Amino acid sequence: MRAMRKLLPLCLLAALSCQKRVFIHPEDGSLEATKKEITIDVPSESDILIVVDNSGSMEKHISDTRRDIVNFTRELSSLGNKFRIAVVTSDNPANDPSDPLCGSDGKSPPDVDAKNNGRCGKFIKPKNRTENFLDSANFTAEQLAIRFGEYLTVGSTINTQGSAVEQSLKGAYMALDPKNTAEGGANAGFFREDALLLIVFLTDESDCSYPTDADGALFPSVGNNAGLQCYANTAALETAQNWAQKVTERRGDKRRIAVGLISSAVRDTNGVVRSAPCVTVNGAPSEQCDCFLNNGGDFCKFTRKMTAQAGLCTGNGCCTALSNDRLETFAREFKSERDSICQDNFGETLIKLARLADQQCFSLDKVPLDGNPDNIQLELKRVGTEVFVPVPRVDAGDADGWYYDGDGIPLVCLQGAFKRKVGDTISVLNVSGAAGAFSSSGTR
Repeated sequence: MRAMRKLLPLCLLAALSCQKRVFIHPEDGSLEATKKEITIDVPSESDILIVVDNSGSMEKHISDTRRDIVNFTRELSSLGNKFRIAVVTSDNPANDPSDPLCGSDGKSPPDVDAKNNGRCGKFIKPKNRTENFLDSANFTAEQLAIRFGEYLTVGSTINTQGSAVEQSLKGAYMALDPKNTAEGGANAGFFREDALLLIVFLTDESDCSYPTDADGALFPSVGNNAGLQCYANTAALETAQNWAQKVTERRGDKRRIAVGLISSAVRDTNGVVRSAPCVTVNGAPSEQCDCFLNNGGDFCKFTRKMTAQAGLCTGNGCCTALSNDRLETFAREFKSERDSICQDNFGETLIKLARLADQQCFSLDKVPLDGNPDNIQLELKRVGTEVFVPVPRVDAGDADGWYYDGDGIPLVCLQGAFKRKVGDTISVLNVSGAAGAFSSSGTR
């Protein structure tokens, strides 16, 4: 039986002043406390992968994102984050990146490099550019927004005649394929070992990623009923949980991945974003939505219903986004932000995604006593000031403070107004049952 633990004030070492907090103390006297101050001299890093649904219904949404991307680059720049951005599409007609179908087949826009056309996980590279991704080290926030706009330009860079079989999850996974990331590969030099990977999905339909070893016979890339097969043959798809596991294996640590999902979603009465079967603007839910909700039912009437729907919602004010349960499931496997693609603009959403990308976590060499974060105390001294300010412990989310992540290597993570900047000093007091210290080498 474990020794009973008492609650005692922390007045343990002469080097430490008595704290007001109460810590759990083992009876056997093995309690040790270590305190370390770290001056931050390296900014956080983020590798940001945008996965764009480039099917025919996405033209307006891509253009709206392009317009509002300046909010994203400004926010990340203001946080001092060292970030990179790249774009792939959901157009993945082949399973092997070496397959000729992943190259130029006449569908790629004429101003896009054939090797880097966004298909099969290969980054998009505008033909007049030497780089297939953007690095914040080389541009101001405003310059980045302008340059990144080139990667999201419909017609010249992104062709919205992509496959109706939107394989967004496979696109993200194939972007991490060693064949693409190795020296000489289509995505060489982008991913950094210690950077947070933020995957942002932009789509108005569900994911249709079938296994990488399948022949895809059930999912024709073209034809009137191509997209329909994604709903009729869901059992043949790779599960969203499996895709999450595969992406995690390639990245190495689940906590080094975050997900932004802009697709079919609504806000409930509490303002919480949740998945929705179908979202419409300027009109009641259409028959097309009802058809897709009937997953595995009366699909023979699909064409008639689709025709009927066309008269219900027309013009630029119309937005119909279909069920995204698979992407929703994938996003919930990681830290994530979600919002509806049926927005007038994505400015605020992109700011939230920028803050999600700037994840600031620091590793502890030792788990706190009993794995209890009450046995950690954190203070922050801003650059140019002389006084340490206590940082409150909060739940992971948007609140100002720090939270504890004990799933694997123990981490303390700053968020909100307490996110550190270069030159700040962090003081962490860690109380454990054995010698332990705060690790400066584990910052990310």
